[in-house]
Amino acid sequence: MSQEHFKKHHIDGNAPPNKLFNTQGNFDDDSKRYLSIRPSSTPSGTRIPGTKPDQRKTVVENISFKDTRRGNPVGDGVGAFMVTGKKDHKSMKPEHLDGHVTKEGRKYKDIKDNEYSECSSSSSAYYSP
Repeated sequence: MSQEHFKKHHIDGNAPPNKLFNTQGNFDDDSKRYLSIRPSSTPSGTRIPGTKPDQRKTVVENISFKDTRRGNPVGDGVGAFMVTGKKDHKSMKPEHLDGHVTKEGRKYKDIKDNEYSECSSSSSAYYSP
């Protein structure tokens, strides 16, 4: 997925009606911080790469979102999400929405119960068009 595709589907909410499930949210809010994460069982300098060169996985919290199934609303709220994209110092260009994560203490868990920690040695980034 490209940054343009991410914006179209997950920020603007213009996913095709035959897309089974889509999440739209305020991922472009200037106040949202994209935090580098690592699997909790790995050393603090570890980063999680994406599937494309220069991609990294991050977590962004306090996103107001709407979930749709085949174009029909199925839920909304405020939550945290794992996002894959290109992070360069203070700039984050999201390219793929990995999904909801829950925050438990200082750790995050995805739907498969994998546990992640924030990379304390990394600065946070902000959405960049």
